[in-house]
Amino acid sequence: MNAQINKAPYEIPILSVAELTSSLYEVTQKLNLANKELLALHQEQASLLTNLSHDLRSPLTAIHSAVEYLLSFDNLNYDDTLSSLKLIQLKSKIVGKLIDDIFLLSQIESKSWTFNYQLTNIGMFLEEFYFSCQSDVKYSKRILVLEVSPHFPYESMVDATLLYRLLDNLMTNALKYSSDNTTIILGAKQTKDSLLIYIQDFGYDIASDYINKVFERSFTISTARTPGPSSSNGLGLSIAKSIATQHNGEIWCESKLGFGSTFYFTLPIQIN
Repeated sequence: MNAQINKAPYEIPILSVAELTSSLYEVTQKLNLANKELLALHQEQASLLTNLSHDLRSPLTAIHSAVEYLLSFDNLNYDDTLSSLKLIQLKSKIVGKLIDDIFLLSQIESKSWTFNYQLTNIGMFLEEFYFSCQSDVKYSKRILVLEVSPHFPYESMVDATLLYRLLDNLMTNALKYSSDNTTIILGAKQTKDSLLIYIQDFGYDIASDYINKVFERSFTISTARTPGPSSSNGLGLSIAKSIATQHNGEIWCESKLGFGSTFYFTLPIQIN
């Protein structure tokens, strides 16, 4: 014999008109907010695609022109051939770097990157990164300074590959927007509850109107700093922000007219 299960009858909740109106208003507000966020995301993606199309078109056009030039002559001299091949090599690297940046950013933000967090002595890590920059020929016309105490004992759980990429992106940005024989500083200090790491350049400052936009994926960094027609999609700084966020840190920039810019990011201190 089956045991009889007694169930309490379902009672429809009785709501007043005021309660229903309040609930409907809250739902409407949430939907409006979601729509605004979706619209902002759509606009950001559209702007990003426009910028990426521009940044890809320029080197690809140069490659196409160089190939057409090589094919248009039966007997090119060595110098002309070498010049065209060097141009193709240079522009191909630009395209490859842009594709790598897009892929890395998508991996990090979609959580498809396999994070490998390990307890790391940040002082030693920064020192190794600093000396790798010193030995890199692209920094030969800059004065590199390390402002990290020789006895910097603090540790943090980090993905070494991503942390190196974050530092490299900020360092490359400082190189790009500074002049020959100027100083770039890599430093770190302990704050109340985190490690503060910074890279300071004494190059072109960032206009105050753009200071809060430089980490946006769709922002063109060349519009924010004074010099030149150089084009950049800003993915380097967007990647830096994503990496800092994945490490439960913050990232920001400060810039002063005539004194260059300083990029800061934080890392949590590992408490033993």
